[in-house]
Amino acid sequence: MFSDNQQKKLKVTSSAANRVCDFLELEGNGVFPNLDRDEVGIGLLMRISDPGIIAQKHASLCGPTSLLFSIATHRPFRYVEFAADLYDKGRGTIGELTIKPCSDTRNYKPAKGSISPVDWLTAASIRDSENWFFDYQTASNEFAGITMPNEMASWFERAGFRDVRNVTNVYFTKGDNALDDIKRLMAKGFRICLFINSNMVKSAKQTVSSTFPDHWVVLRKVHKSSKVVDLEIYNQGTGKFRVPKTGELLTEDFFKNFYGYVAARP
Repeated sequence: MFSDNQQKKLKVTSSAANRVCDFLELEGNGVFPNLDRDEVGIGLLMRISDPGIIAQKHASLCGPTSLLFSIATHRPFRYVEFAADLYDKGRGTIGELTIKPCSDTRNYKPAKGSISPVDWLTAASIRDSENWFFDYQTASNEFAGITMPNEMASWFERAGFRDVRNVTNVYFTKGDNALDDIKRLMAKGFRICLFINSNMVKSAKQTVSSTFPDHWVVLRKVHKSSKVVDLEIYNQGTGKFRVPKTGELLTEDFFKNFYGYVAARP
C-alpha cells in the first residue's frame, strides 16, 4: 500500500505525464523552430521521472537549472505546463514568474551534444527573459548567464515558494554559523541552493581558496562534524553528487569556496 504522500505524488506525476502526452499530440515546432517537439516531450517525461538529469552542460545556466530542478521535483505539473507554454506560445508562467524569451533565444539551435532541447527551452528562456541589460542568446554566452543571489531569491519567491531567505556574500566566504543554520532549515523542510565557487565540485581543487562565487548547486543532504563536512548535492545533470567524491573534506577547506545560500519552503 502507498502512503497518502506517495499517492499524492503519483497523482501529480501522472497529471504531468498526461500534459506531456497532450503536448506531443500537437504538430510543428511552435515558436522554437529549431527544437524538435518529440525531443522536447521525451525530455520532459525523463525529467519528471528524474529531475536530476536537468543539465546546463557548458551553457552557464546553473541558476535557472537549480530553480527548475526544484520546481520539477516539487511541482512537476507546473514544470511541464511552463515548458509546453513556452514552446507553443513563447511565454510561460510559474506562479507569478512570467518568462518571455527574445527571438534570438527562440531561434537558437543548440549544437548536437551540447545542452538538450528541453533544458535550452526552459533554462535559457528564464535567463534571457530575466536579464535586464544583457540578452542571453547562445549557449556560450557565459557572462549573460550569471545568476546573482537577489535574482535567485526573487525567482523562488515569484515561483510560489515560501519563506525565501537570501544569506549570501559575493566577495567573502561564509563559515560555521551559516552551515549550522542550513542544517536547521533543512530539518524544517526548507530547500537549499548553495552559492559556491566551482572548485568545490572539482576533486583536484576542493582545497584551493577562491576569490568569488561562480556556481549554484542544490543541497540534498549534509553531514558536519567538528572537522569534516560531507554533502549530497544536485550539480546540473549529475543526479546525486557527493562532495567530496572520495575521502574527507575538511570544514576549513569547504569554507574556502562557500559563499552562502538561498533557502525556501516548497
